[in-house]
Amino acid sequence: QDEFMADKYDVIVATSAFGMGVDKPNVRFVFHFDVPHSIDAYYQEIGRAGRDGERADAILFYRPEDLGIHKFFAGGSRIDEDNVKGFIEALEQTDDPEEIREATGLSKAKIARLLARARESGSIEDLAAEEARLHEAELDRIEHIRAYAELLDCRREYLLRWFGEEPEFPRCEFCDNCERTAIQPAPPPQPALRQPLHSEAPEPDPYPARTRVVHGELGRGVVKSAEGDKVIVLFDDAGEKTLSLRFVTEHNLLQKAS
Repeated sequence: QDEFMADKYDVIVATSAFGMGVDKPNVRFVFHFDVPHSIDAYYQEIGRAGRDGERADAILFYRPEDLGIHKFFAGGSRIDEDNVKGFIEALEQTDDPEEIREATGLSKAKIARLLARARESGSIEDLAAEEARLHEAELDRIEHIRAYAELLDCRREYLLRWFGEEPEFPRCEFCDNCERTAIQPAPPPQPALRQPLHSEAPEPDPYPARTRVVHGELGRGVVKSAEGDKVIVLFDDAGEKTLSLRFVTEHNLLQKAS
């Protein structure tokens, strides 16, 4: 790390913990081989790049199945209500962590966590509810990094909104999605074709791909595709959903985002 900081090495391959120690102004790129467990972690880690104000690239190599490891660890760290009850019963007999571990079979880390929370919670129900809330929050963080990786709209806008900031412009015109959907020059005009009498113009697609939309219950999202009576939307919070085009149109459930 010292030699990298002194510009003797151009590239380092590191864990996220190692990378967090890098405070170097001229890092030109951060490539993620593994997807982080949350938007917060990803934002901190890509923040190593471009501190001198010059161009820097952040690239995430992503497959949906890569999130499995984070879901596995989230499940392994969960303490369910039965565990909490067993812990409370053992705590009534002793406050020695080793004796509690032998009585409950819980790991030292889980016992330490429960001991700390037990001092703040007023009852078994409160302690169990807090553990359930934390588990759901961890799964929610994993779902949001998935939504970011699969996003078809401006990535900078998504990151800013995640941290509660309103973007000054709706698109950054710099991320891969903005570059991919950049407005192309209009083609030269073509001679108008004669239309047969009594022809009817096709109805316009109400939800073109990459359109930002808002659903009353599912929140904000982006249209992935619309075909027949189905419209597929990747929602920021609820993930990917397949909706009936006829139903959402009749009940005015899906609005184009401003």
